[in-house]
Amino acid sequence: AMDAWDGIMAETPDRPAFFLTPFGTPISDRFEFEPVHKETFVYDTLEPGRYQLPTSKKSRSITLSLYHMQHSKDSSPPTQYVREFDGSNVGIRRFVRHNRHIDTKKWALNGHALRAGEENRINFKSGVTVGKALRLMLFTIHEGFGNPDETALVNTGNTQLTWRHIVDHWWIGEVTSESTFRLRGLDILPSENLFVTSVHHVSNNRAKRVDTITEKEGTHVSGFTGRWARSSCRFLAPLPSAENGFLCMFLNAPGNTGTRTKVSLASRYASLGNRTIETGKWCWEIWPVGKGQASGTQWLTLEVDPAWDAGINGYPNDLGVRIGCIASLPKK
Repeated sequence: AMDAWDGIMAETPDRPAFFLTPFGTPISDRFEFEPVHKETFVYDTLEPGRYQLPTSKKSRSITLSLYHMQHSKDSSPPTQYVREFDGSNVGIRRFVRHNRHIDTKKWALNGHALRAGEENRINFKSGVTVGKALRLMLFTIHEGFGNPDETALVNTGNTQLTWRHIVDHWWIGEVTSESTFRLRGLDILPSENLFVTSVHHVSNNRAKRVDTITEKEGTHVSGFTGRWARSSCRFLAPLPSAENGFLCMFLNAPGNTGTRTKVSLASRYASLGNRTIETGKWCWEIWPVGKGQASGTQWLTLEVDPAWDAGINGYPNDLGVRIGCIASLPKK
């Protein structure tokens, strides 16, 4: 479809082109999409009757967004990019085209429940070094009406804790410092009730999950949706320049494949690395954009091992992981 649009726009450069969709903002490595109009339409449908003509109707609605479509003028990625995986097939390859296998399960996330106005501590099983290019990133749930911007670190020298919103109730806390020293935990004074699901130690080209001590941990139960990707798939995402940002992914590997699943990510220029994740649960993973990477919107390849056969009619026998969303984040 993009090839066809490219040809049409080249033949008639003076005619404006538009893109209409019921899904989120489309992404392309060739085009830019400028929002023009968004409207919700209400309509009636006939309710089917069993062995008889329909005798009732039901009101439904659909929200459509209109975008002005132009050739890209600048390959620079946006300040922050987040994509939730809905029913749109724009910018993805080898994802399951339908989502009949919808997940209605309530998933339990283990983590650290931090109470507002109280000093809370997250202890690490071993010390980690922060400073310069080394930082900690905390994936956090906040379901209140405020935001955690006033949440601070206590008695940790000259470290700083800053926050950025990803999507829905998900936030990332970033612990940085100008000087280098070692931490065996974090003392946090939250301004809002928070739930930290994981802590990651990140450098310019490496990321590793930090093992925390389980005392005073909590459990958060929630439902998540996503899109099934096959064991080898591709998707478009804008990357920050080399060593200047991160790509984060919220994903779930089915528990039927064993205890661990290997997930590898690469661009056409270089590998971003691989992660080994636990199966049967939702988790965040993070890939720093390291040396050798080019910035801008580009195709990324995701490889998953082992593949999974759901045994469901209409589904391929090489499912990989279910992806809830991806976030491309430049460094602050």
